[in-house]
Amino acid sequence: MNTNEQVKGSRWKKAMHELLSLKAPTDAVAWGFTIGTFVALTPTWGIHTLLIAILVALFKKNFTSAYISSWIFGNPLVAFPAYALEYRIGLFITGLAPVRLPERLMLSDLASFGWRVFVPAIVGCLLIAPLVALVVHLAFKKWLENRRSKLEAA
Repeated sequence: MNTNEQVKGSRWKKAMHELLSLKAPTDAVAWGFTIGTFVALTPTWGIHTLLIAILVALFKKNFTSAYISSWIFGNPLVAFPAYALEYRIGLFITGLAPVRLPERLMLSDLASFGWRVFVPAIVGCLLIAPLVALVVHLAFKKWLENRRSKLEAA
């Protein structure tokens, strides 16, 4: 099998090649991917990698697959719509009103509405992130098993 540097194409192809090249058991890779997906969908900006490292060590799963998954699901094209949906769901559940940004944003304003943003985001994330992570786990594990069995047969 080619090394990751020899794989031609997009970052996506290189990431998929890296996942298929992992020597860890399929279950550990799939659960690692699930952990990365879950963490990427949480509003824990800036500490995703730390959380992933803690969770994969705690559950003895694969760090590389978790990191790749957080890169896929944590990119702005996926993360921002997911965070917006989680925030909206959290607003609905908590009954809080959406935060309106003032015309002129000051640093002191951030502290005044920080919790009114964070609480709904966490509530929504606690519903959405586990559901999405579970669906991703099932689909990814099936994909990984199929791809690995095809590679072994070749």
